[in-house]
Amino acid sequence: MGGPFARPHPHAYSLVAAGKLLSFSVTLKNVGAMDADEVVQVYLSDPEASVPVPIHKLVGFRRVHVSAGKSKTVRFSLPSEVMLFVDANGDQKLEPGQFRLTVGSCSSGPRGMALGAPESVNAIFTIT
Repeated sequence: MGGPFARPHPHAYSLVAAGKLLSFSVTLKNVGAMDADEVVQVYLSDPEASVPVPIHKLVGFRRVHVSAGKSKTVRFSLPSEVMLFVDANGDQKLEPGQFRLTVGSCSSGPRGMALGAPESVNAIFTIT
């Protein structure tokens, strides 16, 4: 995460069918000498979609205060609807396949890294 934060560590997440929640948590550690706030951002990627979709879609975020030298676990529960996309016919669709969650202080990519953001954490999961 930005500034005095160490790389977040993902924790167990449960993966789900349509209509259910995708639940997971990350732990932030403030390795700095001062209290700080961080905005934890969650992005979803669908690399196997049958139509073009955004590379990263922001699906959740939370501002978190972490005291100096302390850690804080942040929990997210996302509805499966965040995995829907609109197909060529204009219908919302959830396709089976692999998805990727990326958690960090910005969307992953060279621009964020160039601005000093630490590496994001990725988790791959499959919808059947």
